[in-house]
Amino acid sequence: MLNHIRSIAIIALAAGLMWNCGGERLTQSEVGTEEQVGRPLSKLAVAHHKAQAVVMVNLYRDGAPVSGATVEFSRSIAGQTPAYEWSGTTDEKGQTLVEIASGNGYYQARASQDGIEIGTWSSIPINAGYKVILYLPIGGKAQVKESYSLEEPTKQITARDVIDKKTLKAFVEAAKEYAKSFPFSEDIAEEFRQEGGRWKHEAIYLAVLNSDGVIVYHAANAALEGQNLINYEDPNGVKYVQELIAAAAAGGGFVEYYFDNPAVDENGDGDLLGDPIGSPKISYATPITDPQTGMKLTFLSGFYPQVKE
Repeated sequence: MLNHIRSIAIIALAAGLMWNCGGERLTQSEVGTEEQVGRPLSKLAVAHHKAQAVVMVNLYRDGAPVSGATVEFSRSIAGQTPAYEWSGTTDEKGQTLVEIASGNGYYQARASQDGIEIGTWSSIPINAGYKVILYLPIGGKAQVKESYSLEEPTKQITARDVIDKKTLKAFVEAAKEYAKSFPFSEDIAEEFRQEGGRWKHEAIYLAVLNSDGVIVYHAANAALEGQNLINYEDPNGVKYVQELIAAAAAGGGFVEYYFDNPAVDENGDGDLLGDPIGSPKISYATPITDPQTGMKLTFLSGFYPQVKE
């Protein structure tokens, strides 16, 4: 009996020591670590990634790159003296990569060489989680040439990838994100017209309509710009222009109709344009904003589902 009591006391004492030394807590922590390790670190990594921006600076003077210059960035805050916290030194191509650990907003930049300031720029929009391709011409205004999410997959969808509704929608939305708004910049408008580039491949191209049905941009045929197509309909009576505008106004959607296919000679006359029947076509329309007027426009593209490469 005495031995039994001693055993119980020893067990109780050991348990008490284990608790006071954190033994049980350590065991629970180890179990939790085994199940959850990586999750908090992963979240921290993502949070860090989204909290910073990467700026590829291109510094040049009269079209020539400026090397060996220090480029500094400061957040623009009204009433506060600029604090140039982030910087980089340009290489022989006039380029430097600067990581900015701050939130969304407008920034200002300055460049110096051999301790002498050679240029300043203001009102530079930089968003956390994005890589910005920035051109800084000495004596000119800063230009954001490109901005894309650091979270985007490596492969970018192109006009050549459009084969169904899913890829068509992804293509149009990617083009909208790339353009940001309409009117397009001169560079983007020209890029959208380049055959075989990312945004145009044979019958896959981009176009913009206003609310009246007027083509304000057509990547495949600039001569069509200015024409009003609001009452156009296909052989089945589908007023596809009106439906495309309505789909965009609703936030985005698909419209199916018949349209001339440049790859099909329906009459057998060698003329691929003006065939009366047309081919089944699916278009996706999404709204895009004119920042000057606030007007919502229709941004669209389409494909012929029966035509495959």
